[in-house]
Amino acid sequence: MASRPHKNYLHVVKKINEVAGGLQPRQLNAAIFVGLWAGWKKTYSHNTLYTFTGILRRLLKHLESYGAPHLLLPHVSGPRARPNIATPEQMQAIVSSAAPWLRLFILLCWQTALRFSEAYRVSPRSYDKTTRTISIMVKGGKNRVLPVTSDIEVLLGPTLEGDPDKSCIALLKGGRCSPAAVRAAWSRLTREMGISEVNPHDLRRTTLTNLYRESKDLRACQQFAGHRSMTSTLNYLAPLKEEQLRDYYKLLKFHEGKPN
Repeated sequence: MASRPHKNYLHVVKKINEVAGGLQPRQLNAAIFVGLWAGWKKTYSHNTLYTFTGILRRLLKHLESYGAPHLLLPHVSGPRARPNIATPEQMQAIVSSAAPWLRLFILLCWQTALRFSEAYRVSPRSYDKTTRTISIMVKGGKNRVLPVTSDIEVLLGPTLEGDPDKSCIALLKGGRCSPAAVRAAWSRLTREMGISEVNPHDLRRTTLTNLYRESKDLRACQQFAGHRSMTSTLNYLAPLKEEQLRDYYKLLKFHEGKPN
């Protein structure tokens, strides 16, 4: 069965239909899409703009085979590392304050570094009690098998007798529990705690950054994240703060040199 297009593609296709849905491919022109791009630049973060521009560029290239002219879009530099990661104190406060079903979501995103949608899709069928692992299809269509912590196991336990293909998070909550409900609960919790700058994806970034700081092993971070490209892993690592850069500068020992 064909996979459903990624939400980012669907968003860009929707926007193309809004600005040019009534035109034939040969009637398309650069002004239409530069205007669309300019609106994105005002609305979205740099990384989202980079993603949407790449998708738009590929779709316009595809339309050339149907008679569309070759259209150029403004250049957008590569994605930037997001600086936000959670401190140990923030993680302890978030985990201890969350309801069990939300705590399971948080631990899956944090301790196994799963993405939002991947964590939500963990089901009783995903979990192997014997090996203490979960098997989950991740971005790119790859299946990954990940060990889980005892904290996650405790929360998975009550869900194992439920629908084997239903989200463990939804089973633990009981009743209806959509991804939107999870996101809303996260936003409400972090806002109440005064740390709304941290989003669910930052939990994955927190783990990868901490793993690198402890191990200094980029390959380990790449494998833990399940990235095909080392570039993707580098974009996840939070950039150093100014005081950290000064500490590394001291390692170079320039200050110990004396002029002749």
